[in-house]
Amino acid sequence: MLFSADVVCPMSGPPVAGGGVLVQDAMVVAVGVAAQLRGAALREHSVDGVLLPGFVDAGTALEHADAAALAGPGPAAASRCALDRLTAQWTGEQWARSAHRGVLRALRAGTTTVCDVVTRGPAVPAASRAGLAGTSWVEVADVDVSTADEVLEQVQATLSLPAEGRRVGVAIPSLCRVGAGVLESLATLAKRCGVPFHVGTIDAAAEAAALRSGAGPLADAAREAGRLYEGWRRRTVPSALFEALGVLTERTTIASGVCMEAGEAELLAARGVGVGSCSALRGRSAAGSTGTAGAPR
Repeated sequence: MLFSADVVCPMSGPPVAGGGVLVQDAMVVAVGVAAQLRGAALREHSVDGVLLPGFVDAGTALEHADAAALAGPGPAAASRCALDRLTAQWTGEQWARSAHRGVLRALRAGTTTVCDVVTRGPAVPAASRAGLAGTSWVEVADVDVSTADEVLEQVQATLSLPAEGRRVGVAIPSLCRVGAGVLESLATLAKRCGVPFHVGTIDAAAEAAALRSGAGPLADAAREAGRLYEGWRRRTVPSALFEALGVLTERTTIASGVCMEAGEAELLAARGVGVGSCSALRGRSAAGSTGTAGAPR
C-alpha cells in the first residue's frame, strides 16, 4: 500500500513534496517521492494535505478519558483528589468505556504510541487491540504495610498477562501514595521481571510537604483514609530517596521533573533515568496529544 500526500514529513530529513509512504505487512519500507514508489505498490491511498509520522505521547491515562472535564487550572494535588472521588464510583463497564474513548481520542489526534498509566486494567487490551505501541504501567497507589504483600502478588500476576504489541511495567503516582517499603519492593519486583518502572508526580509542593514534614493535602488525605506511609519526615530530596531504595535504573522513568533541586538532574543522568517533561502539571488527563493526521507505523 502506498500512502501519498501533497507533502510528506519523514522527520529524519526535509519535507517531500508529492511524497509517499510505502507500507508492507504493517511496516514502513520506504519514504520518498510518490511517483518513484508507485511501481512497488498494489494499491494507493491519497491524503489531501500533510502526512506525518504518528505522534508519541509519553504521559497518558487512557482510562481517565471520561474524567477529562476535571482538568483545569489549579493545584494538581486537588485535581487528583477530585479524580479519585469521581472514579471511585465507576463500575468495571465504565472503566472499560472510558479506556476505549481514550484510545479513540489518541488515534484521532494522530497519536500512535502512548506511555500509559493504567489504574484498573482495561486500557491494556484496548490499546493492544487498536495497535497502539508503547508501554502500559500498572499503577500501584494507596498501599501501606497492611496490604503490601497481597498487592505485590497481584502486580506480579498482572505482569504475566498477555499484552500484544505493548510492554507492561509498574508505576506509582507519587511518593506520597505508597510507603518506602512498598516502593522498594516494587522496584525490586520490576528489576527481577525486567520491566519498566515509572514514578509519577502529583504536585511538587504538596509532595515535599508530605515527605519532609507529614503535612499538606496529600498527607491529610492519607491520614483520613487510615493509611500510614513509612518514610515520611525524611529531610532529603526525592531523587536521593529513590537512590537509597534502589529505584533509579535505566528502566526507570520519572514524570515531570520540573522542580528538581541541586544535584538531582545529575544523579538521574548518571543512572540512565528518563524524564517525561510535562508542559503543564495537572491531575491526569486522557491522551493529550494534538495534531492533524497520523501516518501508519
